[in-house]
Amino acid sequence: MLKRVVSVMITLVLLLFVAGAAVAASASENLQIQPDTAVKPIGPVVRYFMPGGISITAKITKSGNTVNAIGLYSVPPTYSARLTVCLQRKYGSNWVTIRSSSGSPEACASATITPGVYYRAHVVCYVTDPNGEKNTYTKDSPSKTY
Repeated sequence: MLKRVVSVMITLVLLLFVAGAAVAASASENLQIQPDTAVKPIGPVVRYFMPGGISITAKITKSGNTVNAIGLYSVPPTYSARLTVCLQRKYGSNWVTIRSSSGSPEACASATITPGVYYRAHVVCYVTDPNGEKNTYTKDSPSKTY
């Protein structure tokens, strides 16, 4: 009789474990991550985190009748860097730089908006680590039309 009770208890525990795993798997498939509604960027933003704590951001914004390409970076204190941001517009399937600007740690290139044209920020960041090793990082923002 005791063997039977132990056998039933083990079976019940196993069934509960399997049922719990199935419910957890089903819940994770239906999980939807809600966007953070507290932060609203002005335009599309692309931020990349590189090895060694290097962060590069490329974004495109609009102010009145002006489109702005903005690039910025953050590097550890022992690194040095410089940045060039290019405001590009799309001609057919090609991206063409129409304005550029350099700065440290950020730069902005602007132009008057031509309606219906696609624009993006193209950012090039030149980074030197504490050992003198140089790396170049290139990032693009999502394209935007106004």
